[in-house]
Amino acid sequence: MRFLALIFVAALAGCTNVQTYGRVTQETGRELSAPVGGQVLKVERTSDVHRGYTELRYRGLTSNGRAIFRVTEVAAESPSGSTEPLPPNTTEFAIDPAKTREFMVAGIKVQIVSAEATSLRYQLAR
Repeated sequence: MRFLALIFVAALAGCTNVQTYGRVTQETGRELSAPVGGQVLKVERTSDVHRGYTELRYRGLTSNGRAIFRVTEVAAESPSGSTEPLPPNTTEFAIDPAKTREFMVAGIKVQIVSAEATSLRYQLAR
């Protein structure tokens, strides 16, 4: 009977929730700036089975004044104790700062203060 109880406890321990932690590498709550190609946001993630990061970069303005951003998700999995890199997931998108002043990336709010051809002024908020 004790043996069955130990198996039951071991099975329950295997069903625990995976904890995920994120750390923003830039300051939040104050105005920041980034040049074209510069890093706007980086969130480093760790969990019980994964590690990686999400990065947002400013790419400049389109000919009609839309701000271009590139977001890249990089992850490595470690299901068996060894780390195996996965291919990065990259998406580029454009926002009209006259219409949209804020958006979310990796759970962080990016607030555009001004977007110029050569730089971006912005704030980050949790």
